Amino acid sequence: MLYQLSVYALSNEGNKKATIIYPSLNDVAVTQEININNPTSDEYMGSVVLNPLNLSYLSKCLGDKAGNSRLVEEYISGVL
Repeated sequence: MLYQLSVYALSNEGNKKATIIYPSLNDVAVTQEININNPTSDEYMGSVVLNPLNLSYLSKCLGDKAGNSRLVEEYISGVL
């Protein structure tokens, strides 16, 4: 999958980035970025961004009946 994302990033005309959102139960998971460099000149060519979606936090927010839809919206927009 990483190979496919790197090909997608390099074929993208704009910012040369591809992003994948993956599910995680880890509360300390953070966004990671893998840079793609030309192997001969070490010139930056693009990157693949890995964004975790904390399922336990999302479940807690969705299960709370106190109307935390704003929290869910803020969290999802931060991931996207």
